[in-house]
Amino acid sequence: DLIYADPPYNMPNQDKVIEKIFANKLLANDGILVWEHEKSVDFSGVISFKEERRFGDTSLSLFEFE
Repeated sequence: DLIYADPPYNMPNQDKVIEKIFANKLLANDGILVWEHEKSVDFSGVISFKEERRFGDTSLSLFEFE
């Protein structure tokens, strides 16, 4: 499975939404969550974070359910 999320950049508590996705097992085993956000936000400390890719002012953080 793949979940691609592009929430509003100024949405509060985005990390909590990501954590709820994993806590509620909304992603299949080996599934990937791609979260689009502004590059100033760091999700590296959030559960299941794998990598971040930057494109101008935008970043994509990738999370994998294992």
